[in-house]
Amino acid sequence: MKRLLSNTLTFPSFLVPLSVIFLSILDAHFTLICIQRGGSELNPFMRAALEQGTQTFVNVKMLFTIIPAFVLYALSRVRIAAYGLYLVNIIYLGILLFHLFHLIRA
Repeated sequence: MKRLLSNTLTFPSFLVPLSVIFLSILDAHFTLICIQRGGSELNPFMRAALEQGTQTFVNVKMLFTIIPAFVLYALSRVRIAAYGLYLVNIIYLGILLFHLFHLIRA
């Protein structure tokens, strides 16, 4: 556990949380395109936000992306928080590949 909390990891650039936000914006955009083409939101929480309207969906998505991204950035001198930032980027890249796969197939 001590190793996860070590300060030896390089402090991530401010571009890392910004990339999380950018990827989240792309995810929201591709989600809305997929829904227009007959798809559905897989995340039940975001599906509920989408049922309240597109603007609510986007607002909730950005709220739940921007705040955690910058909290993780603020804490990123702690190794596990820095890893969390990179992990979120990887997850969003996977989600975007999933979107692209479905958009190309459609």
